[in-house]
Amino acid sequence: MTAVMQNIALVRRTLEASVWVVLAAGVAACGAENPSPMGGAGGAAAGVGGQPQGGAAGMQSGAGGAPSGGAGGQVTAGAGGQGGGGDGGSMAGAGGIGGMASGGVGGMTGGDGGGGGGGVGGMSGDGGTGGTGGDEPDPVCELPDPSELEPSNVGGGGSNFEESDHFRLFGNASNPDEALNHLEAAHKCFVEDWCWRSPGLSVHSDDGPTTKFNVYAVGGLGGAAGVMRYDAGAGISYLEVVPSSAPDPRVIVHELGHALTLTEYGWVDQLRTGAWWETVANWVADTYLTSRHCEEARTAFGVEEGNTNIDLGRSISNSWQLIVNDQNYYQAWPFFTYLTNNPDGYPGLGRMALPNLFRNHPRNNDSPLHVLELIAAPIKVQTILGRYWARMAYLDIGHPKAQAAFFSARGGLNFANLDSTGANTYRVKASRQPQYGGANITPLNVTAGSVAVEITNMGGGNFTATLAIRDDDVVRYVDLPDGVGEATVAAGEEVSLVVANTPDELIQYNAFETAAGDPELDGLDYQVELTGAAPTD
Repeated sequence: MTAVMQNIALVRRTLEASVWVVLAAGVAACGAENPSPMGGAGGAAAGVGGQPQGGAAGMQSGAGGAPSGGAGGQVTAGAGGQGGGGDGGSMAGAGGIGGMASGGVGGMTGGDGGGGGGGVGGMSGDGGTGGTGGDEPDPVCELPDPSELEPSNVGGGGSNFEESDHFRLFGNASNPDEALNHLEAAHKCFVEDWCWRSPGLSVHSDDGPTTKFNVYAVGGLGGAAGVMRYDAGAGISYLEVVPSSAPDPRVIVHELGHALTLTEYGWVDQLRTGAWWETVANWVADTYLTSRHCEEARTAFGVEEGNTNIDLGRSISNSWQLIVNDQNYYQAWPFFTYLTNNPDGYPGLGRMALPNLFRNHPRNNDSPLHVLELIAAPIKVQTILGRYWARMAYLDIGHPKAQAAFFSARGGLNFANLDSTGANTYRVKASRQPQYGGANITPLNVTAGSVAVEITNMGGGNFTATLAIRDDDVVRYVDLPDGVGEATVAAGEEVSLVVANTPDELIQYNAFETAAGDPELDGLDYQVELTGAAPTD
């Protein structure tokens, strides 16, 4: 997926609007996320929980580049305008939602993952071997029979359509049968087998009726391959895709991921979740194509396992950045894979972790990490972040295809985090100081039978440090309390030092409003003394 993601032009939310669109040149696209009281320019009245207003959100088409710097640049569209040829808004609403304060959810929360936790190493002891997480009982989903589903006119309806059990596809899509097959397979995985809320169920009520979900093949989206739109009166979203992208699961299942997020409702109108909507959608698409959790659904619909869309440049080379920010919010999804697979057996995580991040949001504009703190208690988010990044040292998160991609590409990734200051002592580069929730992953060249580490915090908050030690396919983890510890290293084992920025108190932030001087961008300045090893780079 790296080549795919290079074709994405990341688009920032402009002014005060909280809807945006990601445009793609050819493949992989995005639609509207986190509906708010303001609609995009040129859209209809718009918004969840708000008044009909004209919006200021622009869009940008282009061929790659981050929101700042590089091709694509940054959107700075004026009120009512468009950024670089967009369609003038990512969501067409039909008035504010109002209604339910927290939205109906339905489904069940499922059990916690168990077993498979990595051992904790002492100051001079070896860490335990990382596990693969425990098996959880399958959730039991209560859904109406497809024969009971009612058609709807959400999005306009029409007489030219193909349909399947749960979807109607309007217009002249390329290979509509394949598009519907992907939608049905994804529906089986996430809604029928996993108990995510049906996107055909209005956010206004859990009692139904449940409708067939509408998808429209449209002539043009201003450069986008697909977009989610929303009918606030009905409380149901719908999708628009360009005809050629309809059968591409990287597009249509990604957009369905937005619809699944919206119908859960917990993150709607919560601005600090905004950037994370794209993280969810790309995770849904990747999980559909690659995960064991969707294997039964893929098999049932004759869909072959696909390739991962992991972007190792964003997730590994730039691991020092804010965990979800305005440059990596499409690519930060491996964190959700870690939470879902729960290889460390933490309570509250596992298969239902992501739905529970929606369902347990207090509707107070908390960030997703603050909600994670609720569902994972008594385990601290700082602990989860530290172990997540330790596992990312060798992509040991239960995603075989992502791990294979990592080992194939790691020679070209950037691990140059430290500068020598003499006497086996190193200091983090100023340009790579880990920001909130980010980390440095530094492979070590081991020169003795043991490695000793002593980290000194030079400023910028607290940290969680770990040695990740790999032998073939087995990785063990040695915690470094207060940055100090030692581990025996056998012949043939490789070692990486992982230092994550985990302040004592979680930080509330909106990735689209983060600016210089904000605490989430404060880098962790640290120094490390190594005995028996040196940074590889």
